[in-house]
Amino acid sequence: MSVPTPPAPKGRGREFDQVLRGDVKIKKIPNSNKEYKITFSKKNISKLLMYQVWSSTSAALNGDRRVGEVKAKDWVKVFFPKTPYATYAAIPFTPTTVMEIGNKRHVFVINNAKVNKLGQVVFYVSSKNIDPNNTNKQIKKLKKITTKKWEMFRRVRFDIDDTFDQCESNPACSSQANFAFTEIFDFSLDDTGGDEL
Repeated sequence: MSVPTPPAPKGRGREFDQVLRGDVKIKKIPNSNKEYKITFSKKNISKLLMYQVWSSTSAALNGDRRVGEVKAKDWVKVFFPKTPYATYAAIPFTPTTVMEIGNKRHVFVINNAKVNKLGQVVFYVSSKNIDPNNTNKQIKKLKKITTKKWEMFRRVRFDIDDTFDQCESNPACSSQANFAFTEIFDFSLDDTGGDEL
């Protein structure tokens, strides 16, 4: 009697780590110890690099890894929509992020992001969800970035926690969420032209 083959573990589809660079203005949000507003220069902001990471559940995905760039404004509109996608994720997307300024690293969570009326990308971030007891002492808390009301920094690098293409492994994915990933992965990743931001 043959033993049936157990089903393969269900993966999350393609997962992507993300990198963004730019000149930023960091402003402390009033009446808050750990919340900041990060506004990117409209002229000096890179495209957001999205590269597919190794999958622990799918050799097929590992043999077909996607890498590309999208405009930061488009990324914000997809992953921080004004009306969240109901079936995209049960919990709002609040990625852990490492910000590098020179040789210093700062860890925080992006709680929200938007494109303001001037066309600038804006992150609203906080370190309150970062466990201070489980962080290397060399990685500075966000609250130690600046004591001024606001400060400018050039050539800042952001390593943003991964996101995944839920629709690739979920046939019942909503049309809204499917549209979001189609916009990024089927079109924007093929665009290697200059960034107009």
